Amino acid sequence: MGVNACWDEGAVATFFVVGAISLAAPVQAELIDDFNDGNDDGWSHFDGLQGTPWGPTIYDASSGQYVISSTQPLPPLRQPVVTGTFWTESIGDPSFSNGFWTTMIRADNAATNLASAMRFDLVNGNGYVFIADITQDTIGIVRVDNGSAILLVAGFFKLLPGQDYLLQAGVVGPDLSRGANLSLKIWAVGDREPIDPQLTASDFSYLVGAFGLFIFSEAGGPGGQLSGRFDNVTFDLTSCPNGCEEVVVDLDIKPGACPNSFNRSSHGVLPVALVGAKDFDVTEVDISSLSLSRDDGVGGSVAPNEGPPGPHSVFADVATPFDGEPCDCHALEGDGITDLSMKFKTDDVVEVLELNDLPAGDLVQLVVNGTLLDGTVFSASDCIRLVPPGTPPGAMAVGSNLSGVYIDVTPLDETLDGGGFANFNRTFPLGTIVTLTAPQTHQGWVFAGWSDHSGGLSSLTTPDDAAPLPDPSIDIIIVDNQISVEAIYTPPVLDNSL
Repeated sequence: MGVNACWDEGAVATFFVVGAISLAAPVQAELIDDFNDGNDDGWSHFDGLQGTPWGPTIYDASSGQYVISSTQPLPPLRQPVVTGTFWTESIGDPSFSNGFWTTMIRADNAATNLASAMRFDLVNGNGYVFIADITQDTIGIVRVDNGSAILLVAGFFKLLPGQDYLLQAGVVGPDLSRGANLSLKIWAVGDREPIDPQLTASDFSYLVGAFGLFIFSEAGGPGGQLSGRFDNVTFDLTSCPNGCEEVVVDLDIKPGACPNSFNRSSHGVLPVALVGAKDFDVTEVDISSLSLSRDDGVGGSVAPNEGPPGPHSVFADVATPFDGEPCDCHALEGDGITDLSMKFKTDDVVEVLELNDLPAGDLVQLVVNGTLLDGTVFSASDCIRLVPPGTPPGAMAVGSNLSGVYIDVTPLDETLDGGGFANFNRTFPLGTIVTLTAPQTHQGWVFAGWSDHSGGLSSLTTPDDAAPLPDPSIDIIIVDNQISVEAIYTPPVLDNSL
């Protein structure tokens, strides 16, 4: 859904129903909201009608039901229009990603279709959507990948405007032995609840994300006022691995270093290791679920860099668990057990975690949250110390004529920073031999050589030369505070004979 895009069942030629596979039914559900207080506190609006002739979306719980509607009637449209809301607590709490959400739904007219979403990533537009399509008398489970919809399963179900239904959306696991991990069950209020869901599907693309409620217009539908209502939203999490209890594991920021100094202007990466243990196998971590945030809840969260450009997460023995007080540290490296080594872009960490608002010298506790492939939720934390700005003697400026080029730097500098995304600075004791390594290609451009601060070029070549491409690594001796080097790239040669 993008999250400003939407699904289009009309693009799917065939609907089908898989045989019912019994999933664990909810045993005891927690009431999320019955809207008897007359407001929608606790819900975050996703207004898909904002800025359109039919918006903004109206959110009204004053009747004791949650009514979501358009301001004006919609004309018949070629593309669907989606608007809705997310349960705010589910956006930051992965425990709401495993279980069953049950909601009373009603379409107030034939132009309005209804849906709920689970494990939805609001930033990237990924997740699962469970639809009740009044226009086509269809129910379905849809996976959304970066705003593009893929219909996993659908089937016929007669839906009437003005009729109250209970829609149960379920996602558990993944647990490959279960056979199916997504389910949709729907029945009219007053009817007996079906024993098995009408639709089931297996998909393990997304493990965590938010829960939401939506109304939408069908592509090519009749047009008219969008108006749907929701009530008695409940969630059952008894099917979560470990009862949805969060597992606390070890984290080591800047493995092998103590203290964990953090230079906010490095334009590099922050090395972070999720520390493996005998009872914690890091190879079972779902890397797509990982995020770094502040322990105090300020700012957002950042995913590890998965280059190119730049480094990506790897399994390696780089760290040892630390049993001391929070924000203390040690300089130990590997202990013989595999760890998950991640790199987070410094610029993203500073901006998203709002670190520029803090004074130099502050200790900041950071948390990595994620899930294992079986759905187990875990967290780990460690601290960084913000170093003061400034460029002491022995500074080196590293750049490129292309933006976004990741240049590796060894050894680590005085603030324990290594490689970075051009342009950036590093500081070393005088006399240090520093090795810079640039990628051979970047976005189709080809490495041609290094330029020093005086503008001289070393080992320049062009992509169509018969000679081998130049070595992208260079050794530099830090002799003063005026060193500046630049990785030079040339565009690819076009074949004009075609």
